[in-house]
Amino acid sequence: MNRKKTKNQIKELKKELKAANRASHKRLLKLAFVIVILAIAAVFIYPNPIRGKLRNWVKQSFNSIISQSPDAN
Repeated sequence: MNRKKTKNQIKELKKELKAANRASHKRLLKLAFVIVILAIAAVFIYPNPIRGKLRNWVKQSFNSIISQSPDAN
């Protein structure tokens, strides 16, 4: 096999590899999108005790700030 044919084969293989990489990137993006959607759905479906604790902590923090303000009657 001469050098020119080898170079052409290498170019073709590179093109095929790029096309395969593009396809796998698309699949990875789709998979990431599906995972994000499922995570968002899971947050709404399943109760999250950390989220509840965080919400209570924020309420308590704001209540203590409001009760400490001098304008509160």
